[in-house]
Amino acid sequence: TTSAGSVDVRGGGDEVTGTFSGRLLHKRAVSKRLLFFDLEDVSKGELACELALKTQALGGGLSEASFDELKRTLRVGDVVRAEGRIQENRKGTEPILLVTTVAVLEKGPKVGPGLGAAPA
Repeated sequence: TTSAGSVDVRGGGDEVTGTFSGRLLHKRAVSKRLLFFDLEDVSKGELACELALKTQALGGGLSEASFDELKRTLRVGDVVRAEGRIQENRKGTEPILLVTTVAVLEKGPKVGPGLGAAPA
């Protein structure tokens, strides 16, 4: 086990799991059952990892009900702690966390027409 700021990595070999904490940035819906967020390490002000929220039907770690709840409630600006299986990014940049659980630590500001700007 190694810890570095908002990252905790466990395991070895083919199955490496970890916990990342940070602010959600740049939500991307790829399909009805696959969603990505960039996760910013707020202590360093840099990208920590990419969160992949994927249903078990697609080989992910979330039940349909959990996925639907997270898709409905998570928003850019929220500070979260996410656990799951770590995968390498094909681009060789930040890792991808195939999420199994997410806890919202702090809700971000509501953003939309007349509700203010997105966090910087």
